Amino acid sequence: MVNGENETRVWEVESTQTAALLRANMAEGIDGMTEVATVTMETRPEESEGAHERGRHIDINLSTQYARLYDENGNVLWRSYIVSGDVGWGNNTPTGEFEITKMSQQEMMTGLNENGYYHSLANYWMAFIGDSVALHDATWRWDSEFGGETYLWNGSHGCVNLPYDKAEELYGLIHVGDAVYVHY
Repeated sequence: MVNGENETRVWEVESTQTAALLRANMAEGIDGMTEVATVTMETRPEESEGAHERGRHIDINLSTQYARLYDENGNVLWRSYIVSGDVGWGNNTPTGEFEITKMSQQEMMTGLNENGYYHSLANYWMAFIGDSVALHDATWRWDSEFGGETYLWNGSHGCVNLPYDKAEELYGLIHVGDAVYVHY
C-alpha cells in the first residue's frame, strides 16, 4: 500500500513480469537489486481523521464519497465507494452521529422527484435516521457512478447508495444499534 496526497493505492506484485526480469538478469549474470514490477489494483481515499479511535462504527465520508466499517479495535472490516444525497437538488445526506435503526431486505422506496412519484426496490436496507435515510444497494446505478462526483448532480434523495455486492457484504456484518458517523 502506498499513501498518496489524498488517496491510498493498493498494489500487487506483477509476478509474470518480475519473474521475467529476474530470469533476464540471471541469464546476463547481473546480480544485486532487481526492481519488482507492480500493478495498482485499486485506489481509495485516505481514512478519516480519528476513525480508528471511534470504536465500532460505519464511517461515511461525504467529501470522498467513501464509507468504511471499523471494528472495536479500529480495524477496517469493510469499505466501499458510495453515492450520497444530491446536493444540486438540496437532498444532502444529513451529517452527524447516528445508529442503525432498522435492517431489512426487499424494502420498497417511494418518493417524489421531477418525474413524479417513483418506486424503487432496495435489496439491502440499513436505516440510520428513522426509517427514511439508509445505506442501501442501488442496482439502477452504473459502477462508474460510485465514488465520483455523481452526488453533485445525480445523487440520492439523502440515502447512501452502495453497489449491490458491497451492500450485501455490509448487511451481513452489521446489526441494529451499530454507530454511524456521517461527515465531510
